[in-house]
Amino acid sequence: MGRAGARPVFSFKLESAAVRSDHRAPLLARRLFTRGLFSVTFSAPSLASAVGPGQFVMLEVPGRVRPYLRRAYSVADARADTGQVELLVKTIGA
Repeated sequence: MGRAGARPVFSFKLESAAVRSDHRAPLLARRLFTRGLFSVTFSAPSLASAVGPGQFVMLEVPGRVRPYLRRAYSVADARADTGQVELLVKTIGA
């Protein structure tokens, strides 16, 4: 058990065509812009120095059976100085 009020740490795998390797990336933040549009920020220092806004990364949630395939997400921001990568997500349907 963690500290009271501590946020859970989620780890994801990120892959980019520019890097072509997997990166375990803890989820740092989720920011809601409007209904159905939000961003997620991950700690991925080696990826942050190799990608930029407008590029895409493939996201996989380890240990999940569904969805079966990785999904492509747009890089909204990549900061080599902080090692953070922010992805923009727009939900469709549901």
